[in-house]
This record gives sequence, C-alpha cells and structure tokens, in this order.
Amino acid sequence: MLTIRQSNATETDNSRRAFVLLIGAVLIILWVISLNAYDSLPSRIPVHFNWDGTANRWSDKTPMHFFMLPATATLLSILLIFLSRFPGLYNFPQKEEVKNWPAEKRQPVYNLLNRLIYLIALLISGIFLLIQIEIIRAAKLQKTTPAEMWPLWILVALIIIMPIYYMIRINRLVRELRKTINKPISGS
Repeated sequence: MLTIRQSNATETDNSRRAFVLLIGAVLIILWVISLNAYDSLPSRIPVHFNWDGTANRWSDKTPMHFFMLPATATLLSILLIFLSRFPGLYNFPQKEEVKNWPAEKRQPVYNLLNRLIYLIALLISGIFLLIQIEIIRAAKLQKTTPAEMWPLWILVALIIIMPIYYMIRINRLVRELRKTINKPISGS
C-alpha cells in the first residue's frame, strides 16, 4: 500500500510541476511580448474591447495601463498555485464528507480539485495573453477593427466547461470511494 501512495504522490508532484511550468511559460511569454512592445507603441492604447474584439475605450499609454494584464495574470496564477497547497479550503458539494475521510481516500479527490485549479490558472494566463496581444495589435493599427476572437472565446468556454466536467468527475470519484469506506470489514 505504501508504494501505491508513493507512486500516486510522485504522479501528483509531476503533474503539479508540469502545470506550474506551463503556467510559467505562458506568463513569461506574456511578459516578454509586453516588455518588447511597450516602447514601440503609440501614446494611445486601447484599454477595453467589445464582445467582437472592437476597441471601444482608449487611454494614454502608461505602465499602469499597459502592464496591468501581465501583473494581474501573474498575481492570479501565484494565488491559485498557492491555494492548491491547501485543498481542504476548496468548496465543493461533498466537502464536509470528504474532509472526514482518511488521507489516502481524500487525496484522489484533492488531486482532481488541484488539477482543476491549475487548469483555471493556465486558462486565465492564456486569456490575458490573447487580450494583451490584441491590445498591442490595436494600438499599432490605431483602429477599432474587430479581431479574430475565436481563440479567446474557446478559452472562455473552457473556463466555464472545465469546472462542470471536473465536478462530475469528482462526484463519481466520491461515490466510488464512499463504497470502499463504508464497506464492512469481513473476517473479524
């Protein structure tokens, strides 16, 4: 039994490491693109877009306006990765039941919840990257032409769909684990 737990812990550590590296890579790309573009941008940049990608509010180019997205994406990602260290804080329908289970039974549930948190952090970073690219494009063109918004809408849809998908998976996992916890011990 100990080897299974160690293997599961290694798999969880590898998964966490992979997600943190992916999130970090997206954030580095976001910062590099932003830092490289800042000096070449005109003094007026878009700061808000309609649903179709048309810039509808413009502002002076200031570090605060331009670097707000990379900074926010970085802070949110750090916060979510830090939160993953405390899965007992997550709120999900079976929380009260699961937190009273033995550690080896609740860990698979927490692993799924952590994976969801990492995916959300990755998707948020990706959304902010796409928006920042669009800010740069619109600022250089100084036009309010609609952008190719389908990649952004895919990421937004995933942010909505992924929690639903993971809650279904967690519900199924909790039902399976509940059976093993409530199983009477034979031979006593």
